[in-house]
Amino acid sequence: MYYLGIDIAKHNHVASLIDSDGKVVIKTIKFNNNSEGYEKLISLVMTAVSSDNNNDCIDGDGDKDKIAIAMEATGHYWLSLFSALIDDGFSVSVYNPFQIKSFRGAFHNRKQKTDVIDAIIIANYIRTFGGNATALPSEALMSLKQLTRYRSDLVKNISATKNQVIAILDKIFPEFSSLLSDTFGSTGKAILANAPTPEAVLTYNSKKLLNLITKASKGRLKQDFVDRLKLVAKNSFGIKLTTKACAFELGRVNIKLPYAFSAVYSPLVVDKILVCLWANGEFHLLDWRKNVSKIRIAHLC
Repeated sequence: MYYLGIDIAKHNHVASLIDSDGKVVIKTIKFNNNSEGYEKLISLVMTAVSSDNNNDCIDGDGDKDKIAIAMEATGHYWLSLFSALIDDGFSVSVYNPFQIKSFRGAFHNRKQKTDVIDAIIIANYIRTFGGNATALPSEALMSLKQLTRYRSDLVKNISATKNQVIAILDKIFPEFSSLLSDTFGSTGKAILANAPTPEAVLTYNSKKLLNLITKASKGRLKQDFVDRLKLVAKNSFGIKLTTKACAFELGRVNIKLPYAFSAVYSPLVVDKILVCLWANGEFHLLDWRKNVSKIRIAHLC
């Protein structure tokens, strides 16, 4: 039996091949994380195994059964190589880096750490403890995890953008948040996009401001709200310094808000996640909000 340990990196991997006695057959195979690099790895390993067994068949399936492959789950960089090896019929075990780290101290007590040493340690780990072949989750579950991570990133971006807006308003228009139940509702976003400072509110045409607010609020807010907004703007306790700079920053930030909101709640994102929920066979095709907790669980898997 032969054991191939692979130290994973972003662009280049390092592999080492040992036999069942721990003897190093190939100390170092450095190869790129691409098709050419993969072909190099397979060619060198299969040739070494065939030669060691005095076998003329270099690429036989029989030799593949004699090779146990191990690698660490380093970020997402291992996925391409893992998929290629699985597709070619190899048995591959993927380990948590902490498992290998705990073994490294017992196997190699020197503080020196190199890719070659790591590859040999990984190979010896599977030789010593054995390992079950790792299988990728279903495509539906992987798609679900990918989309929920994407949505999670969007939510974080929205939170950061909101905090940026609030920090600016606290300086120049601290009363603004008390005017509306939701600063970032349709009415709040409309006002911030057109008149983000007290000075801008006061100089904005009253009729146009009324039309803007009435349309954004779908008729709920009318002239009395416009009058209150102007009164609050007139008596605002916000700083008068750097208002132009803050207004400019608000304008730049507000450009991001509509996209961020539409992206996180876009039908495309929601539909794809719901399709994955349904295809995976674990959840029913229900309303988005009823599945939020399940989607969070899937994100943590």
